[in-house]
Amino acid sequence: MKELHRKSLYHYATALFVFLCYLGICIAVFFYGIQKAVEDTTRVQLADNVTSQCNHLKDVMDLEFENLEGLADYLGRQDNPVTAENGDLLRAMVSESSFMRMTYGTKEGAAYASDGAEVQDMSGQAFFQAAIGGRRVVSDPIESQMDGTDLIVLAVPVYDSRGSVNGVLAGSFDVSRFSEIFFGDLYGGTGYVYIINSAGESIMMDKKHGEDRRGQTFFEFYSDVTFEKGSSLAQVQADLADGTGAVYRVSRDGETRYLTYEPIGYNNWFICYAVPEENAQQPYAFIRDYEIVLSLFVVAGLIILLAV
Repeated sequence: MKELHRKSLYHYATALFVFLCYLGICIAVFFYGIQKAVEDTTRVQLADNVTSQCNHLKDVMDLEFENLEGLADYLGRQDNPVTAENGDLLRAMVSESSFMRMTYGTKEGAAYASDGAEVQDMSGQAFFQAAIGGRRVVSDPIESQMDGTDLIVLAVPVYDSRGSVNGVLAGSFDVSRFSEIFFGDLYGGTGYVYIINSAGESIMMDKKHGEDRRGQTFFEFYSDVTFEKGSSLAQVQADLADGTGAVYRVSRDGETRYLTYEPIGYNNWFICYAVPEENAQQPYAFIRDYEIVLSLFVVAGLIILLAV
């Protein structure tokens, strides 16, 4: 009888062990699938958000180009564009646009700014030379001669009544404000925004870094991070050279971030956005809460089963 009881107990224990192993594997696969789904959804959402902000930035710049060209057409039909009334018009346009300053430049390069600053010579600027040649121009960052801020300039030619270029109209953005304008509300403002060119040179670095990295390329800045399996800094360089975007997970000093980049559509520029993994996955935190509840119920059920 004792031998039979021992064998029965052995069979029960074996069956229970197999059942617990099976249950553990099922739960592990379930949790892995949930985490994989959260990971994939986060990547898609990040890419969509950055693409949306790129499109928004491009739309803003296109709209401001149209505003500049409309005002340039008005100035070009006047015998003397440099008047007090036109200065008032420039100031009114600034108040209704995203520009911090608008400047009219004569064909010789004398610049008259909307804020009434002392007349400057813009003839040596690359954007002026391109615009006076009859093209829309988005400049690389320029240090303002008036207050030292980094500016991106949108410039268009001003045509006279005969169709000849007789000046340039330019609007200036404070490039450091791009992160506030386009990404300030995304993920609670926890991410960092960069604008770089395809060579990795910095066009704009987020002020939240708290230090000046203008002399450091994007690739140098990310040279000490660990990329997820299947990606690398060399792959990022290849993507930028090809003009394609991507989303990668990177780690530095124990912190994991998502790095996302998308082409803007101007000057081979890219918007890069880096956000902590915890913040990027915050919209799906409720799933982890449910996983904890499920785990507690499973553990409680196992304890009852073992007691029985």
